[in-house]
Amino acid sequence: MGKDNEPKDNEPKPSPFIIDRQSLYLLHPSDMPGVTITTARFNGKSYELWEQAVQTTLKAKNKLASTEA
Repeated sequence: MGKDNEPKDNEPKPSPFIIDRQSLYLLHPSDMPGVTITTARFNGKSYELWEQAVQTTLKAKNKLASTEA
C-alpha cells in the first residue's frame, strides 16, 4: 500500500465481492438443516412421487444441477 492506504500503481486493486445468485452453493437464510423441503414423505413404496416432489423443490431453490449437456 502506498501513502494513506492508497494502492500503488503496481499493486492489484482489490476486486469487489460479488454474490452469484445462480450458484448452487448460495445459501439463503431459510436454507438450514432440519427444514422440511416437501410434505411428501418417503414411505418405501411411492419413491417416484417422493422423488418428483424433492426434485421440484430443489429446482425451485436452484439447488439441483442441470443434467443437460
